[in-house]
Amino acid sequence: MIAVCVLLAPVLGSIPANASGLATFGLALSSSSVATGEDFTAKVWVNPNGEAIDTIRVHLSFDPAVVEATWFDIGTAFPSLSPAYTIDNDAGSVDVGAFKYGDRVTDSTVAMTVTFKGKAAGSTAITIEDDSRLIDDGVEMIDAAGTTEAGVKTVTVGEGITTTDKSLEETALIYFGAFAGRMPSSSVDWEALHCMAYDTCYPADIADRDVAHEAQSLVVFGAKYAHIPSTPADWRALHAIAYTDIFYDWSAIDAANGS
Repeated sequence: MIAVCVLLAPVLGSIPANASGLATFGLALSSSSVATGEDFTAKVWVNPNGEAIDTIRVHLSFDPAVVEATWFDIGTAFPSLSPAYTIDNDAGSVDVGAFKYGDRVTDSTVAMTVTFKGKAAGSTAITIEDDSRLIDDGVEMIDAAGTTEAGVKTVTVGEGITTTDKSLEETALIYFGAFAGRMPSSSVDWEALHCMAYDTCYPADIADRDVAHEAQSLVVFGAKYAHIPSTPADWRALHAIAYTDIFYDWSAIDAANGS
């Protein structure tokens, strides 16, 4: 068990005013399935969405029976820790405050990376809790609803599942690079990659499926590989094209369909 609390510099200014803004946190896991004893990371993204941010306070929660937090690294955007950081593997929480001097952060960036280790078989949500803060000059700028949507990811720990799941994710990474022309670099990118690996974005209910998107995705897939999808991995890639906004600009088709 690890329970660490280090007090550092005092908080700059007063408690933030209870306002709301457009800024959100996002969360991206390096893997959604690991073996017992295996490390994985959770990247905490700050997405200003038009706001300017100088201070963050991050409260992550997890099931300490399933995973444990072993370390964290602060990104360059908010390089100064304040007022404290805590890793508590009894309560299942990581709490970090950080800030920057000078120009505020206005572009999406990785604010911190937390390293976890699989502890015992099971599943746990890793959650950016709603008492986390994005602050500009003492004023709260967070969009709580947006953070709630993007700030929860689930990881499964167990024996005998990692080889298969890692193979799926490695294959998905190849498809992601082929269609995006780059590697994943944001929480939205990682969600799209996980869709390619696990088909998580494909609607289970046929009524929710988008025929126009799927038809155009078939064209996009064929243009890249010169054949129609013929394997489960091919079809998962097609679904990711159809049901995410990473690989194709859907604005024209959606406008034509009135959606």
